[in-house]
Amino acid sequence: MRYGGAGARLASVLKGEVENEIRSVSLGHIQRGGETSPYDRILSARYGIAAARLIEQNRFGEMVCLRDGKMDGVSLEEVVGANKYVSRDHELVCVARKLGISFGCEEIESYCFEEALTI
Repeated sequence: MRYGGAGARLASVLKGEVENEIRSVSLGHIQRGGETSPYDRILSARYGIAAARLIEQNRFGEMVCLRDGKMDGVSLEEVVGANKYVSRDHELVCVARKLGISFGCEEIESYCFEEALTI
């Protein structure tokens, strides 16, 4: 029998052991909140290729990141345990606010650039 992953296999084993209905879910596109777009597919391929390049270059202890639109590697020491902050007037924050996404405080909207709000 072929399984779709560990969850499907576990569901198959549990099915005969418990009275309740057992289901498994593969997160896939659900995790991102919708169907994958061509951008998502290309981005995931870019991450995979960049990860393979890090291995090829013996750059272990690094993770792939998207920096200034380009794939890059960054050491785990640089990213673990440090908070990364986004400016309140960053375009993505302003656009998110315009779409009605809440960040838990209403004063963010006053920081947004007028151009970002008209996109």
